[in-house]
Amino acid sequence: MPTGILHTFACHISNCLRDFLIKSSLWDNKLYDCKDVIERIKNANQYLDYVKKIINKDDYNCIVNLKSDHDIMRNYNQVIYNADKRNLRLKCVPFMVKDNYCTRDIKTTCCSKLLAEYQPDFNATLVKSLQDEGAILIAKTNMDEFSMGSTSTSGIYGPVTNPYSDAEGILSAGGSSGGSSAAVAANLVPFSLGSDTGGSVRNPASMCGVYGFKPTYGRFSRYGIIPMANSYDTPGFFVNSPQDLLLLMDILSGHDKNDSTSVDVTYKEQSLSINDFKIGILDKNYLNFTISNTVNTQFNFFVDNLKNIGFKHFKNIQLSTSMKYGYECYNVTVMSEIASNMSRFNGVLFGDRKFNQYDSAIHETASTRSEYLGNTVKERILSGNFYLQEQNYKDVYLKACSIRQSIINEIQNIFKDVDVIVSPTLPSNVPKIDDMKKISEDDKNIQMGVFTILANIAGLPAISIPQNSHSCPIGIQIMAPKFKENYLISISNLIQDSS
Repeated sequence: MPTGILHTFACHISNCLRDFLIKSSLWDNKLYDCKDVIERIKNANQYLDYVKKIINKDDYNCIVNLKSDHDIMRNYNQVIYNADKRNLRLKCVPFMVKDNYCTRDIKTTCCSKLLAEYQPDFNATLVKSLQDEGAILIAKTNMDEFSMGSTSTSGIYGPVTNPYSDAEGILSAGGSSGGSSAAVAANLVPFSLGSDTGGSVRNPASMCGVYGFKPTYGRFSRYGIIPMANSYDTPGFFVNSPQDLLLLMDILSGHDKNDSTSVDVTYKEQSLSINDFKIGILDKNYLNFTISNTVNTQFNFFVDNLKNIGFKHFKNIQLSTSMKYGYECYNVTVMSEIASNMSRFNGVLFGDRKFNQYDSAIHETASTRSEYLGNTVKERILSGNFYLQEQNYKDVYLKACSIRQSIINEIQNIFKDVDVIVSPTLPSNVPKIDDMKKISEDDKNIQMGVFTILANIAGLPAISIPQNSHSCPIGIQIMAPKFKENYLISISNLIQDSS
């Protein structure tokens, strides 16, 4: 790993946090080395003032719950104390996490009325891992209620707006991790955490013009993340600099005894041989038929850039089963897992409870959910229970599981011929929030997830790399075989170096 990134806080952040501080005008003078940050902040009060300046710049409704001033000062003092004992790679770096990560010092609501007052007594494993390296959590970010959505508009705190919005209209920040993505795009923090079930990190990353990274399923611990669909949910993160991908991968990877799905596979940086590397391009005719002209132009530009960098081997590929049946497979299996996971939120085990006179616990639970859950969440619970009914379980759910395995097999066979698969992240330009309100939830999910859901179905690592198209950000997705995250990181850095 590059010693300049990993050995000192100053060298690591010099590319990311420095730019973030400059752009956000939090300091008077340009920072050439982020040791300046530590030198200028002499005590907890100064750090608290620094954090408040960050928070006051949130014009996009990114932040929903804040850490108290007392806890921020306490965390700062603890980091300074620990820094005297060992090197901290993220010393005093502020970060935010999606509001489905359990946090001991901040409420975790999933942006739902049902969990509006829920206060966990522990931190999610990934939050703890970052704090162990000196990072300071300052806030929770806005999202779709219980992560169910693709626009970050369904939560109780109102919609997240895209930092690229202009006088022509308010743009969607994507979802469901839109708050985390917008926070990085707006330079509020240098990185943030989200979760990705069908594209919920890569989708908003594409819309907000930042890097959105989803690792192999099991690479990062899911412990402490309120689940939506267990076999699909994958923690992920957002950054502005590809150099920070490597650092966060190193910090967040590893087995967690609290998560039986986490794997003990150490991440190792490996060099990438451009001469032998094979890049798969989704069938051109399919792309031209599906995506907007702007996205298609940027996609072609991206592929041309790969050729200019020195990549020589390209192959057009088709994923006929995946593209034909992917969404239906995803829909049935995810909805079924949602129905199972949401059964705990009945006002007794978890969540607020509507007290009244009822003749049965079933009526009380129904009343509680009707009162405290949004329409999208209720619709998905009903859909999942429908698929799991006895008469549908075999004919619908088990068939969807079989199709999922067929999709996995198809993608694995493709990876025998290519090393990565390149596609647009999203098929269309960034939409306006008002325009998205006119589209049904199903149509939105089909449109937003056509390229992203495959990585979740197969448990593969994928990244959305930002491409600037005038004032409209567009993301290009690269998907790799399991545990080949180094392919994604290497290509991201090569693209950055060539620009």
